[in-house]
Amino acid sequence: MPLLLRAEVTSGHGWASQMRAGDVAKLSAINGEKLIDGSLNLISNSPVWLNARSAIYRNGSQIFWRASLERMPVVLNRWASCPAHVFEIFATVHLRSALGLRDGNIVHLEIADEIISLSDASLLNRVVWNFVWKYREKQIYRDGIYPSLLRSRFVRGYTWRSMQRP
Repeated sequence: MPLLLRAEVTSGHGWASQMRAGDVAKLSAINGEKLIDGSLNLISNSPVWLNARSAIYRNGSQIFWRASLERMPVVLNRWASCPAHVFEIFATVHLRSALGLRDGNIVHLEIADEIISLSDASLLNRVVWNFVWKYREKQIYRDGIYPSLLRSRFVRGYTWRSMQRP
């Protein structure tokens, strides 16, 4: 049974359309449909560790999976230092317009069981995630200071450990 995750829409840094243009073109070819440039950024109050082995595409530290958002097919993206509660979403339509979304709106992201990594959701990883991110989930997009402090290998490993394994 897939995980139905509640997540909040938030503004990102605006980097996706520039930094992921090549990835979006390759993903469009994989999906057989043209994905638009840019992404929708989502933040959950709870972490979800994803299995890198179940990705549909990987480019260095960028990993992509299929998912659905409000029953629409989407491509979910994470990167090397991405916390386990952050999701970047690509789709064939501009999701903010198509779904009438604004920052702060709650959406439902459906993630298939096959891409969830239960082994990475260990007690230690969850404790460290709670210590580092609980009640600070939105800091990843609010300023660069808090995420910069977390770039140490120790902490990053516990935010999304799956990135360390192919």
